[in-house]
Amino acid sequence: MNMKRLAVIVCIVLFSLSLNAQTPQHSLEAGYGVSIKAGLIKTILNQKKDVNVDGTSVLAFGYEYRPIERFAIGLGFTTQKLMGDYIFESEVQNMKIEESLTFEYLRYAIVLEPKFYYPLNLKHLELYTSIRLGYKRERVDATTSNNNINEILKLTDLIAGPGLNASITPLGINYFPMENIGIGLAGNLGPTYLTKASVFLRF
Repeated sequence: MNMKRLAVIVCIVLFSLSLNAQTPQHSLEAGYGVSIKAGLIKTILNQKKDVNVDGTSVLAFGYEYRPIERFAIGLGFTTQKLMGDYIFESEVQNMKIEESLTFEYLRYAIVLEPKFYYPLNLKHLELYTSIRLGYKRERVDATTSNNNINEILKLTDLIAGPGLNASITPLGINYFPMENIGIGLAGNLGPTYLTKASVFLRF
């Protein structure tokens, strides 16, 4: 590709952006999400005796910068915490005894989220698709009444190590009952939530 052709392409891109130019918008978001992973952990632990598990919702926070009408870039943070305890049987000197295990599970993720808005031209409603890329980490802290390492290892096997957080939001909906205050609903394919409901402030 020669320089003249490259210059033409750059000019076309800049001209297209100028057609969609607007005053940049910012927004802050807070919401709750539903997690498949939390439900899976609860289902597995419910096979134990006297199980108590609290805290299944994902807390989500975000900031979005929207330089043009149809595109925005967001920074998101999600966190989730489960706490609980249960009774299990173990064998000590050929005798079966009951022990208790107490645990705390924590998961968080930090992501960049490019958003692509659909050209609806509606005053109160927006639809978008986004990609979420970033870093996630899970950890679990557990103790037993008899320092049973094997039972603790069974619990830690349920979590994954740190790594890439990658997911797609096929469809997100924002509705603005007021000019700068909105509510949102999004479905997500991948960690750290399946669905999310949120409120946000736009300025």
